[in-house]
Amino acid sequence: MSASASHAEKRIALVIGNATYQNTPALSNPVNDGEDLAAALRRVGFTVVLERNLNKRGMEGAIARFARMSQDANTALFFYAGHGMQWRGINYLVPVDARMEDEFNLNFELTRLDDVLFGLERAKGVKILVLDACRNNPLLDRLNRTSSTRDLMATRGFAKIETSRGMVIAYSTQINQVAVDGTGRNSPFTQALVKEIDEPGLEIGTMFRRVAAQVNKMTEGRQLPELSVSLLGEFYLNSRETDLQTWAKIRTSSDPGQLKDFIARYPTSDLLANAQQRLDSIERAEKMRVDRERSERERVERAERNRIESDRLTREQAEREQARTNDETEGKTIPEIPSTDAQIAMLTQPAESPPAATTTQKAFYIPSQLRCTAFSANPVKRPSFETEFSFRYFNGSLTAKRIIRRRPGAEIYEGTVGQTGAIRIKSHGTYDDGRSSWVSVFSGQVGSRTVLEGRLSTTKGLKGIRICSITFKMPSSELRSVLGLLDANFPKIDKDSINKPRRE
Repeated sequence: MSASASHAEKRIALVIGNATYQNTPALSNPVNDGEDLAAALRRVGFTVVLERNLNKRGMEGAIARFARMSQDANTALFFYAGHGMQWRGINYLVPVDARMEDEFNLNFELTRLDDVLFGLERAKGVKILVLDACRNNPLLDRLNRTSSTRDLMATRGFAKIETSRGMVIAYSTQINQVAVDGTGRNSPFTQALVKEIDEPGLEIGTMFRRVAAQVNKMTEGRQLPELSVSLLGEFYLNSRETDLQTWAKIRTSSDPGQLKDFIARYPTSDLLANAQQRLDSIERAEKMRVDRERSERERVERAERNRIESDRLTREQAEREQARTNDETEGKTIPEIPSTDAQIAMLTQPAESPPAATTTQKAFYIPSQLRCTAFSANPVKRPSFETEFSFRYFNGSLTAKRIIRRRPGAEIYEGTVGQTGAIRIKSHGTYDDGRSSWVSVFSGQVGSRTVLEGRLSTTKGLKGIRICSITFKMPSSELRSVLGLLDANFPKIDKDSINKPRRE
């Protein structure tokens, strides 16, 4: 039976100590025996009914109540200290008002032990009968002097009781022998029994054998308790583990709570130093773990702070470089940003008449690449970019439309080509669903690598500029042919061989 089980089950005990007899000298120990044993049983989980100096009616009432209480008990225990005897093979407990003048009064004055056994049998678990009786009783001599025949004489000590399954019977002395009352607070038997009940982890058979050994030693061999056990398994009155048993279970534990509990439960244990050493080791290891985690956390936080600072410095450096680029670009010859539609219209008019070849009705497509620097007002959120699309060339005019998908919007390009290859293009666009708008002006000359330089300037939303360029991605000879800048004998390029427009 485990330690937890012993406290979860229902354990009932009736303890009777009869000492103050009315018709014979009083006994010195039984009341003390009953009180001390009741206290020991309560310490191990019993519900105890303690009775002192009961007469015949009191004993019968107490036993009847005990029988009712035992009906659903897991363990039922009956302890009696006082006078006891047998007559004609029947065991009796002697109430304090018994006179025992002759054999005719016995059944009316004494309490049959069979009544106690009847109550114990009601228990569904282990039944324990403990008798510290059979003291030397002068009433027996009076009874035997008045007996009509030797066969009816009363006998000191108890007759052997047949045990049923689940029963434990402990006698303070052997069958037909007299128990010593003792000169101290308790009888030798009860003194040893209380001591052994307080010793945890003793199986009941072992416990009573240790009691017997102590009693035999205290009485110098004059008294030897007797035990009858009819149990199929082990049973413990005090199933609490010893310090050795508990330590065997937790010696390798890493739970500080278990070790602290051991130290609190067994403050005088020889294993206390082992438990404290184990606890100190675990607490040191835990402190080291916490320190390592804190150091790692601080390292990660430092690295993150350094990364953020590095990003900030990089961003500021990029902004400074962008500002320097903007300042340098301001010194280049770039068409002024138009401020009115009239100015924009003037800029997009060709400086010279378009080449004669542009009067053809055939349209051509010129693949192009647009590159822009970061937006001056917010270079981090609006960095530099490049994209590709195609211009449509028809009768001296260049047109294109660039779709902006990431920030919904579009940009429209319109321009002209002069007879000498001078190109002027303007654009206007919106994005963020119309919340921002801008205009751009590009100019350049057809050459071995045709690049148009320009500048984008916002007209609505956050004010700022981008420096941009448009590169025509077509060999110079083909481009000049498309634009009609060569003599009439130069072979024309079919539009199907030129890239079709692409959106961003």
